[in-house]
Amino acid sequence: MTARKPTALKLLEGTARKDRMNPTEPKPPPLSAIPEPPRFMRLTGAARRAWRDLAGRTIALGVLSEADLPALASLCRDFEDWETARRDGEAWRRADAAKRRYDAGLRAFGLTPSDRGRVHAVPAAERDPLAAWEASAPQPDPPAPRPKRGKPATAPQPDPIEAWETRA
Repeated sequence: MTARKPTALKLLEGTARKDRMNPTEPKPPPLSAIPEPPRFMRLTGAARRAWRDLAGRTIALGVLSEADLPALASLCRDFEDWETARRDGEAWRRADAAKRRYDAGLRAFGLTPSDRGRVHAVPAAERDPLAAWEASAPQPDPPAPRPKRGKPATAPQPDPIEAWETRA
């Protein structure tokens, strides 16, 4: 079973469908600058270099948020594991496992060539600020319901035959 794609990537690719969207999905704001890695995941050496590189790429795609930082740090550690195991000629199994984890992480963030080929992002200069403003503007209230059509209610009229009989 393949991993699920983030909604942000589905929107960028144009494959998002309303019937498959989660209306209550949390939507953390995307980051605009490369943050420091989480403190509980100390990154050094190759993992630190991978952090700077991959964080910049995911920010450029608009898919990195504060909630994604531990997953990105884990991806950077997988890269470091692959680098160190690759240098050791005897540890090919460990290198292979680390490379598989690293590739899966790249796919999860949409950073592989096949994922990038499906992304149709609108450049920032071409985004229409008026359309964004209109989409965020509050919608007007629906009109009040119309009254039902028909004869207006009137007082009951006396029966003309009964009125004739009472006159006689």
